[in-house]
Amino acid sequence: MALRRDQKSLLVAGVLSVLFWTIQPLRLLILPLVYLNTHIHELCHALAAWATGGQVEYIKVFANGSGVTPVLGGSLIALASAGYVGSAAVGGAIVALSGSAKWARICLMALCALLGFSVLLFVRGDSIGVFTGIGWCALLGFLAFKLPQNSVILTSQILGVQLGLTSVQSVLTLVKVAVATESHSDALLMQNATGVPDIVWAVLWMAVGFVCVGFGVWWAWRSPSKVHGAA
Repeated sequence: MALRRDQKSLLVAGVLSVLFWTIQPLRLLILPLVYLNTHIHELCHALAAWATGGQVEYIKVFANGSGVTPVLGGSLIALASAGYVGSAAVGGAIVALSGSAKWARICLMALCALLGFSVLLFVRGDSIGVFTGIGWCALLGFLAFKLPQNSVILTSQILGVQLGLTSVQSVLTLVKVAVATESHSDALLMQNATGVPDIVWAVLWMAVGFVCVGFGVWWAWRSPSKVHGAA
């Protein structure tokens, strides 16, 4: 049976994502995507703080791809979990919805709006964070309005897959940190708050990330729905 256009795009997005992560020279090409993931990760922390009655001081994204979001108050469990789970959920949702040009454009514009919201309200201090946030806003807006149908579907799916994979990759790194050291991490914060070992939280978040990305791929692969429509 012949594959639909969006299914072919999804396969290409998956293959490119694996190549980017497994071939060392190509990994340099995804550094901008690491910054994108960090912005979404930190914004999820900030939104969780707001949702649980906390105050966000600022968001900083650094040159090495790490980030920090100091907050006052709020639920520590929600705050610490929101970064990894939230970014994986965003990636999975983008993959699931990007089966048509219309919805792929909507996904890119929504991502642009999220980043714009974050830059205006939270991102401060580090020039890398401000520059990459504004740069991604401009690029996403351009891609959403200017790319042709086939290209916008593929682009949105690649971003969704990469966002999910960088979230999972971040949790894999966190697992290594949790096993080898006592360095600061979201999982260590959870351990201090709950008494449950940080490695348990790290593995749990990684599993949730895989579920989010897997659900997105499964939904995108299904027969066309009203969401996908005729692209």
